[in-house]
Amino acid sequence: MREKSGTAALRRPGKTGRLVAVFFTLALAAQLTSCGTTSGGGGPAPSAPPSESLEISSPPTKEPSGGSTSAPSRAAPESGCTATHPYRAETTTTIPAEVEYLDDIVACVSEDEASVSLTNNSDMVWAIFSTRQANVRSIARNPTVVEFHLLADKLYPYGFMAPKETISVDAGPESLDWFVHPELTAAWTTNAFLLKQIAKKGEAALQRALTGASKARQAVWACTKGVYDVGTAVPKLISSPEYDPAEQITTGLGIANAAGTCGTAWTAAEKEAGTAPRWTQVVDETHNALKPAGELAEKSSNLKNGVKAFLPLICKWLPRC
Repeated sequence: MREKSGTAALRRPGKTGRLVAVFFTLALAAQLTSCGTTSGGGGPAPSAPPSESLEISSPPTKEPSGGSTSAPSRAAPESGCTATHPYRAETTTTIPAEVEYLDDIVACVSEDEASVSLTNNSDMVWAIFSTRQANVRSIARNPTVVEFHLLADKLYPYGFMAPKETISVDAGPESLDWFVHPELTAAWTTNAFLLKQIAKKGEAALQRALTGASKARQAVWACTKGVYDVGTAVPKLISSPEYDPAEQITTGLGIANAAGTCGTAWTAAEKEAGTAPRWTQVVDETHNALKPAGELAEKSSNLKNGVKAFLPLICKWLPRC
């Protein structure tokens, strides 16, 4: 049995009805589906006992009146929930460092308590773990999330949830865990930053990078993959005192080496008119963003703190601790 790193629960005050075993992890070895269509890899989740217990209210119904035989009417979805997952669950934990991260996730459950929806309002990527085989399905995501999944699903063929994405998990809430995924979050941060650089060339350039086969898109993917690969290649990186997402981004982009994979791909993209800024400009913008109070410096610091908060749990499931 794996050790607990805290007691997480989903509760609705004044109500009863047991639901999930949840914990903030993100490593679901389960079939990944997208909008009902299977994508990426997947498979059975590692067998493990639930680490926590969650509670929600029993689904409210109205009693039929006047001898009516019609089915009970359903209550309107609670705040942040949908018709398919109408009941809001409050996340709690006994670990103070986890609280601010739990607050960024909106959890709702279906009326039959057979599935859970999770909405990620943070700027980090969360991996999903289930104690039994389950399906993870994206039910709401923007074009940037779609673009990221097309690459990241090949790098990490298990369930995960990107920023501003809503997923549903049909395993039932009694078997769920989730946590900040270090490498996927670093990759997401890089991908989003590079798309912002593309956007400076105009909306048409951004759309080509998001949905087309342009060299700009290939460059963004090559650079994003480079950052992901740096993190996965170094043993014990995330548990080391020297763990530094900013350094990982710098190394993965190879901003000191225009002849590296990222720089080469970006230089090729420059040759397509109107699709990408010059590589030297991207390097300058990256250096500025890595300065104190810069965008990449701030997000790297947030990631480092998030990994620290969930490190005991991360190290249970990722082999690089």
